[in-house]
Amino acid sequence: MRLADLFAAHWVSYRHTHAQSLCRAHHRAAEALMTCRTPAQGGRYYACADCGAVHGRYYSCHHRSCPQCGGSEQQRWAATQEAKLLPCDYFLLTFTLPQGLRRLVYREQQALFKLFFDAVAQTMRDMAADPQWLGGEIGFLCVLHTWTRRLLYHPHIHILMPGMALDPKHHRILRPVKSPYLVPGNVIAAMLRNRFEILLKTRHPHWHNQLPTMLWRQSWVADVENVGRGKEALRYLSAYVAKSAITDARILGEDHQGRALVRWFDRHHHNAPRTMALPPHELIRRVLLHVLPKGLRRIRYYGWLSPAANKRFSRVCLLCGLARLPHLPEIPTNDPLCEHCGSERLILIGSFPKARPPPQATTRPILMP
Repeated sequence: MRLADLFAAHWVSYRHTHAQSLCRAHHRAAEALMTCRTPAQGGRYYACADCGAVHGRYYSCHHRSCPQCGGSEQQRWAATQEAKLLPCDYFLLTFTLPQGLRRLVYREQQALFKLFFDAVAQTMRDMAADPQWLGGEIGFLCVLHTWTRRLLYHPHIHILMPGMALDPKHHRILRPVKSPYLVPGNVIAAMLRNRFEILLKTRHPHWHNQLPTMLWRQSWVADVENVGRGKEALRYLSAYVAKSAITDARILGEDHQGRALVRWFDRHHHNAPRTMALPPHELIRRVLLHVLPKGLRRIRYYGWLSPAANKRFSRVCLLCGLARLPHLPEIPTNDPLCEHCGSERLILIGSFPKARPPPQATTRPILMP
């Protein structure tokens, strides 16, 4: 069963039943899921130069919640980042927002995810500048992730950083003082909690006043892991770059009660495969939980890994013994083939536009799905 088929069968009833929990981004995501690679998305007509057959090719929706899209973008991103890996150990850090913040963050995603990124970036810079840990400037990338393996709402940010820093004068590379450990998780979690509270109180005092004071006294969760040369961690993160919270392969079908059977892997039991039976409306609800507002960037780069810091990154490469910048690979494109004779010689003869859905009025949900 495809996710698009499930939405096509149940979206109208879900939309009427859960109107107060839907926003424009949800309607846009559902429309994209149901029309991806169909005439509603528009497309092109090709004629085969060998056999003369005419073929229609429908466009993909390119929505980041669609399980049919994002594959080539994911490969391109992973290949580009792997080409830029440096000869050192890498660290994967994960910062998780506590339960007491998640409802507010979901309601105000555009503002509070930006604040979350800023708090994480400032925390990482403060940690790296401390001579106790590194004592210099670091480069790192952040990836926002909002789902668990069971598609529950669990917003957190993954950080992948080389285990090195550039000294203030850009003359040498600094390594972690307590190698192979970067910094204890409880230490950097407390730094993030304090930084997040300061930014929230400064930028959005009305939201800060709504939250219980206990939230700023409890322990937050941060995980720090040495991931070797970083390639496996990059491939792990690439799954969150352009792909949706669930793939079609995980939907195994329906049971006799009409519930969708969804496969997931239990990390507490050595990634043993499990199956959960979810009513169609519940599966749609869980998918929509992870639809981000339009324009919100899921991946961000900081320090000398920022696109605006090419000179500093070049300096880091030279200090690491790399004679030149890494060569960025080209990802081959999938050219269309003739369905009748398999020829690659297809000639574009025309196109047709995308059908425009009716506009949706609401900009954000009143209730959390």
